[in-house]
Amino acid sequence: MPTHLLFKVVCFGLGSLGWSIEIEDERYVPADRVYSAIVQHAAALTIAKVIGKRLHVGGLTVFCQDPIYNNADKRVLAESGIQVVDGRGGLAFTYIDENTFVLSYHPNIPVKQVVANLRLYLYPKVKKHLATTKASSSTTTPCLPTKNW
Repeated sequence: MPTHLLFKVVCFGLGSLGWSIEIEDERYVPADRVYSAIVQHAAALTIAKVIGKRLHVGGLTVFCQDPIYNNADKRVLAESGIQVVDGRGGLAFTYIDENTFVLSYHPNIPVKQVVANLRLYLYPKVKKHLATTKASSSTTTPCLPTKNW
């Protein structure tokens, strides 16, 4: 059985499901923005489901933060199983730990840079956990990439 290293998916900037209808923006065709947001949220749910199935834990909890979410978005996302992190800024960063898969598309904050800095703090804990788990079971399959960052 795989090591249970991932328990949640934290997403930043996936977009509002109705944003393109409410806000004028010459850079995009309105239908493309709605479709893009729908696909990105569906991808988050799919990633949570696939990882959860691989880990034999059902599904992972999905948290999303985007300052443009409106009440309709929050209702639809909640009905879809996504927990919305309210507010602006980096509140969703407090949800990230060594058991988190981070997904980001169009954030208005430097997600990659913050997560890279968190990784410097979290990676030693994960590495220690992997070493302990490997020592206790030879059939353990870690679910973290082995690629050096």
